Amino acid sequence: MRIQCTVLLAICFCAVLAGCTKQITPSKPLDAASSAPQAEIQEPPGIPFGQTAHPDSPLAAPAGVTASQGIAVGEILINWDEDPDAEKYVIYMLNEKSNTWQGVGQVNRPPAIISDIRTGEEYFYALAGVGRDGRQGPWSTVVMGWAASENQPPANVRASRGTNQETILLTWDSVPGAMGYKIYMSSGSDRYDYLRDWQGTSVRIPVTDQKKPYRFKVSSISANKGESVLSDFSVGWTAASSEPCPDAPTGFSASDGAGNGEIFLKWDKVEKATRYEIHRSPSSVGPFEPLAMVTTTTYTDRGVTPWTGFWYKVAAVDPAGMEGDFCNHDGGWSRQYKN
Repeated sequence: MRIQCTVLLAICFCAVLAGCTKQITPSKPLDAASSAPQAEIQEPPGIPFGQTAHPDSPLAAPAGVTASQGIAVGEILINWDEDPDAEKYVIYMLNEKSNTWQGVGQVNRPPAIISDIRTGEEYFYALAGVGRDGRQGPWSTVVMGWAASENQPPANVRASRGTNQETILLTWDSVPGAMGYKIYMSSGSDRYDYLRDWQGTSVRIPVTDQKKPYRFKVSSISANKGESVLSDFSVGWTAASSEPCPDAPTGFSASDGAGNGEIFLKWDKVEKATRYEIHRSPSSVGPFEPLAMVTTTTYTDRGVTPWTGFWYKVAAVDPAGMEGDFCNHDGGWSRQYKN
């Protein structure tokens, strides 16, 4: 992974944050004796976990730490609340495959862009402030981030429901680097037929039978890697339809570092739903496989590998067995606590 040592004072990462960013790299390896984050957990092997915060440091642990998740190709944006008493910050990273904490670099203020990130892998980050007296403060909480892929499928595909008598409006999120999109439609079976190419991220689809629901999937087209896998489906219908299905669950979240080899899922109750179907994937872009069918709005995935990201999504099912849209997927991870 290459991390450039440049301070970008005029370039704004507008898609994520209004403000200037820094791309960083250490000019020399960070001091291992005062390096990696420490907690009441069994951390991965690597840099020694000895000294953390200086006992006389007035600094608090950095708050509001976030890592971007699938926003930019090959990059992860790290952001946090700036401490006026901190002269600089040291950033450490754990890659799920290396399983070792490594010093990423130092930066004077947030945010920072970590470049040359490999797609399809998760990265964990923690940082600490250093005061003007050179004393290091405590480590922040650990956050997980990942880079976008050039040919990842579109997210948040949504088909309108009962808003027009003859057409269904289909929308989705743009994919970084995509040159266009392909739209597929199913009228009730598991087979999706190619419908058309499209350049934007919204299109109105006329349907022949306005009284039945239709399912849609979208793929992205990359100049280098061709067509992506298909997105999650979305069910839509016209105002004339009499076969609505449950809405996608809202309020869905997967826990980050809360469980000992466990990831906790929760979501809001969906009206008319009698059960919920949970899918899981080791990657943010899929493929997702069925994991469980439950009647409650919580689920605990047990026995997962610590310090490894997993992605989840949930769909509601009504008494007739009609399945609605999946919610937006969310990534979670677990730690391994000491006995």
